[in-house]
Amino acid sequence: MLQKTRGIAINYIKYRDTSIISRIYTEDFGLQSYIVNGVRSAKSKGKMALYQPLTLLDLVIYHKDGAQLNRISEIKCFYPYQHIPFEIRKTTIGIFLGEVLSKVVRENEHDHAGQFDFVAKSLQEFDTLTANFESFHLQFLVKFTQYLGFDLVNSEDLYQQVYHLTKSDLLSKEVLEFIEFLYNAPYAHEMKTTLEIKREALKNVISFYDHHLGTLGSLKSVEVLRQILH
Repeated sequence: MLQKTRGIAINYIKYRDTSIISRIYTEDFGLQSYIVNGVRSAKSKGKMALYQPLTLLDLVIYHKDGAQLNRISEIKCFYPYQHIPFEIRKTTIGIFLGEVLSKVVRENEHDHAGQFDFVAKSLQEFDTLTANFESFHLQFLVKFTQYLGFDLVNSEDLYQQVYHLTKSDLLSKEVLEFIEFLYNAPYAHEMKTTLEIKREALKNVISFYDHHLGTLGSLKSVEVLRQILH
């Protein structure tokens, strides 16, 4: 059955000579996998760009509940990025967010709480920011908790849960205050703190996610973030 939905490209793997299997976070069906034939051929005229991570998509799909692979009938980008693919710091943050979403978003999950809309609007705002975006990935994670069922209402929640999980002595008052500030501040707000506090905050927020979801494990892109956002 043909269905219309919005989507966010997560990643893809090559399949045979000219095809791919694309994983797309859809608004109506959660994380789905689609086989796309011939998209890597010379005749595809750059259509591979539509499947790059975090591309915002309008889709018409053939959807069958329970199918491991579905197909796409129509696809187009509904918001072309102006900066994320061309600015190394934003590209690095985007890679990290794509890896997180691939592990957090559920398959066959209907969007009841506006989760997809939050992600899509956050990415569009991130693209437009010209300053104060170096902590966007961390702020996104903190704000995203309210859509995942374990809302980080205040930094005390983080302390109580992550501390008892990790017995970490690194949850200083400064780190806790920074995390609470991230939750409440708009994305464009200037965030004055040290690089060490940012790194400790990210480490503990990731632990918070893993405590609740058990799916993050080791994020390969964290080390890249450390090297680029120094």
